[in-house]
Amino acid sequence: MCLGMTVNKDLIGNLIIYIVDYCKNISMPLYQTKLIKLLYLIDEESVRQNGTPITWLDYDVWQKGPVPSDIYLSKFPNLNKVNEYVSFEERSKKFLVVKKKEFNDSNFSEVDLEIIDKVLSVYGKKTSDELIEITHKPGSLWSKVVEEKNIKFSHENHTSDESIDFLQLIAADDKFKRFNYWAARECLETNLAL
Repeated sequence: MCLGMTVNKDLIGNLIIYIVDYCKNISMPLYQTKLIKLLYLIDEESVRQNGTPITWLDYDVWQKGPVPSDIYLSKFPNLNKVNEYVSFEERSKKFLVVKKKEFNDSNFSEVDLEIIDKVLSVYGKKTSDELIEITHKPGSLWSKVVEEKNIKFSHENHTSDESIDFLQLIAADDKFKRFNYWAARECLETNLAL
């Protein structure tokens, strides 16, 4: 289990509920693939703005883009790590995300919510396929890993053991954001050890 899911499960569950509510308000269903892409884009934007992801999920480099395997596997009821927050209901080979409780904002800062709202306003109305294209753009973290590691995806092979390194978004000389990243990570790891 990744650091984010271990330490931030309540935050992640409530973020998913927030995204479900957003999609419902714009009359769009939220399927798992779109959820996965929106979570990634939220974390990427958060790193760009302040040096730290909101969720701290691990994003693996898979054929359809960055994928947090903990969320991907949640479509299987016995592997759903956010089961108390949402369920994943199969509909024509897609998995509809259905909330089980109301959103609780207690784990989010105002800045977090501003970033989330910004990402949802830009990407929330896009389809899963459009979001996949966005995360695959040349120069994206996903495309850099695929190129650097010479990953070849096929019909039989759509996953890899590689993951996204958000530190690549932070300039080497941006001491403030790098400090934020490492300080936040250390804080999470300390909480995990307690």
